[in-house]
Amino acid sequence: MKHMRWTSDMDSCLSEILVQQIKLGNRSRFDHKLKPAALEAAVLAINEKFKLYMLKDHIKNRLKTWKKQYDILKEVLRQSGFEWDENRKMVIADDSVWNEYIKINPDARILKGRII
Repeated sequence: MKHMRWTSDMDSCLSEILVQQIKLGNRSRFDHKLKPAALEAAVLAINEKFKLYMLKDHIKNRLKTWKKQYDILKEVLRQSGFEWDENRKMVIADDSVWNEYIKINPDARILKGRII
């Protein structure tokens, strides 16, 4: 499986498994990286639940994507005109604010109207 399209259910499953693995101590205390056992548990859980043939690299790539999205989220929330709506779990701003920001920072498009 070369290209993987992640669903919100897959993301939820991955986050639940990783939280569980961290609670079990499967994260390095030194650099906070996940231990191989955590990645293996995630692969097994997702493959079983979604009937896929996913590899550790798919999990690692998804974590990189999450990191990139988190960095974009942090940067957007530093900008004037944007705020976090705790009830809706999303970044909100006037359309004009979004449109101007996205012109300069097209990667931020992924956050507009998206529940996080």
